[in-house]
Amino acid sequence: MLASTASSECTVAITRTLEMANARQCDQVTVNLELHPSCSGDPLNVALVLYGYADTAAPLYRQWTKAAIDALDLSRNPHVKVGIVYLGPDQSILLDLTNDEDLVRLKSRVNYRVASDPGWPGLSYQRGFDLAKRVLGGAPRGEQSMIVFVGIVAHEETSPLFDDWVRGASRARAAADTFEVGCPWVLSCKLFSSWWREASPGFYFEGEAPGPFALALEGQVARTSPETLTAMQVADVVPGPLSYIGGSASPAAAYIDTGTGEIRWSIAAPITDSLPFTLTYRVKPRGVFTSPITTTFSGGQVVLTDTARLTSIIPVPASALTITGPCAPIVTPTATPTETSIPPSPTETATSTPTATATP
Repeated sequence: MLASTASSECTVAITRTLEMANARQCDQVTVNLELHPSCSGDPLNVALVLYGYADTAAPLYRQWTKAAIDALDLSRNPHVKVGIVYLGPDQSILLDLTNDEDLVRLKSRVNYRVASDPGWPGLSYQRGFDLAKRVLGGAPRGEQSMIVFVGIVAHEETSPLFDDWVRGASRARAAADTFEVGCPWVLSCKLFSSWWREASPGFYFEGEAPGPFALALEGQVARTSPETLTAMQVADVVPGPLSYIGGSASPAAAYIDTGTGEIRWSIAAPITDSLPFTLTYRVKPRGVFTSPITTTFSGGQVVLTDTARLTSIIPVPASALTITGPCAPIVTPTATPTETSIPPSPTETATSTPTATATP
């Protein structure tokens, strides 16, 4: 049989069906194997914190927010979830963690405001990042997490709001594995103060184009993405009372051993989990069966190999087939002749026998 080490994160759901549960000695039975392979990645939870004061840079803010959602690519990364927090004159959770990309795009379309007062009334970075921590708290402990801030912190280092930013950013770093900051602006955001240093090392980005900012997010997703399958070997075993019908495997088998009853398929990349793989073959009873017997399909297995060259082995479910006995001969009844009386023809008449005439 196939040998491997069970260490890959990939697995496969296998369903075996038999065309019939009971078969006569003269019947053929189709065996169907349906396989749904899948590889699970490490969950990644992202709290997207959108700064509510954009002034004239609102189009840039929207562009960077869209770039972040595009990079996370939720529709193709089911292990990634996103929540949204609004941080402005007030702070609120717009969306809890979800993998629904359409909903994330809808909730990210916030209305940006202009700071009419130099004091930015109502603004609290600490409260905003506390809400981001609450969003991430909805995920199981131990899963990877990020807080992504899109905005600019235009406060002097001597202002209370700068201190508020520093304390809030510290909470963000403590609440998540990575604190990424993106500042959409036509000039350098570093002109105001050293606020940008609060981002995780290597995760501060600024400028008009969000390219590097989005690439950093893509990299985080890639590090948590599942491995993909490079090969899948499927082996099944025909039980002793049955024999494989030559040429019946679909798709064609890579290896058949009529002595052991082993049938093997080799499936190469690309292997996706979007559609199931269906394998079929036919068997028939061999020998003479004068009374019913039950035999079991067992011993089959699937070996998966992923892009990290790790493997996993999954057994094929067993199924039973009962051979009820010989096929009854088909007896064709024959007609038995019966006697029939034939009536005389209407043209036939009775003839009288002459009698002797007495001699005087």
